[in-house]
Amino acid sequence: MFRDLIQGRYRQPPLGTLIGAILSVVYLVNPLDLVPDVLPVLGIIDDTLVAGVFLALLSRDVKKYVAWRSSHKNPNSLPKKT
Repeated sequence: MFRDLIQGRYRQPPLGTLIGAILSVVYLVNPLDLVPDVLPVLGIIDDTLVAGVFLALLSRDVKKYVAWRSSHKNPNSLPKKT
């Protein structure tokens, strides 16, 4: 997907997912969480929820890309018949 984005073939960049990825990493790395990680179970649940939301966004965008890719197959990329 990123290769097609960089090469300009796929013109629907997943900006929401990219922003979500950045925010997720910042949240997971930042020691100040909504629920501190020192709490045995609750501290990990908020991190898991943030990662889950990011993965849901990523999954949505990958499904859109796969649908786009299947409808825009490049005839030059198909194997040649012998």
